[in-house]
Amino acid sequence: MIERRRAARQVKASSGVLLAPLVFHHDGEAIAGFRKAWATACVVADLGKLTCRACGQPVSGHKCPECNTDALKYSGRLFHDFRRSAVRDMVRAGVPETIAMSISGHKTRCMF
Repeated sequence: MIERRRAARQVKASSGVLLAPLVFHHDGEAIAGFRKAWATACVVADLGKLTCRACGQPVSGHKCPECNTDALKYSGRLFHDFRRSAVRDMVRAGVPETIAMSISGHKTRCMF
């Protein structure tokens, strides 16, 4: 994956090919948010679904065929779910809690 991302850093510009300073980017620009991309990836992986906010019907594309609206609601796996799973897996594997907390970004034992 690192090699693919290194290759993807090359961005075509008017002055030639440049290397983007970011590992994850969109045409050299920072990715502001990833919720829509996350939802799309989860729907493709069959870990979530999109429904129309207006009529509640399941949607397979980016627009509701019934309402012709793009106001969709995602339900399924959240990115935060995998943070919880990773923490649980680390503890079960014998990783000390202080190390697991530093990896996951938990500041207090209570939140951990």
